[in-house]
Amino acid sequence: MEKTALVAQRFRFYAGLYQAISIVFLLLGLALICLLLLEPATVSNYWIAGSFLAAAYLWGVSGLGYAGVRAYITGSRQSTASLLAFMVMIVAFLSLFVAAISLETHHDAWLGTVPNLLVTTSLFAFGAVSYLIEIVYLTLER
Repeated sequence: MEKTALVAQRFRFYAGLYQAISIVFLLLGLALICLLLLEPATVSNYWIAGSFLAAAYLWGVSGLGYAGVRAYITGSRQSTASLLAFMVMIVAFLSLFVAAISLETHHDAWLGTVPNLLVTTSLFAFGAVSYLIEIVYLTLER
């Protein structure tokens, strides 16, 4: 398989993955609404709104990823900018998501401070750094 097809396939996978995750957040928001109606004291509107915002954000970002893949296949110069924006937006989402989970974990005392920071740092390092490698590749590749 040629290089262009391999790169396009990888980014198509990422776009599809985050589009699927957006659907998971949408379903989570709906489930939280149902839970709120059944037992109002168990759910915060914050997490409902956050779920819907995450769903909308990831849906839009995945569309940017698909557009970048189409442009990349045709050899358009705009493809690099689209794919870079897609990756940066995913890194931003992952960073905020990991931070939110870390804060909630700390607030509810599910983990001690040191284990929480170790888990958070590990997730950030492995998640964000892998995407940063993709960003460097895209930047240097063309």
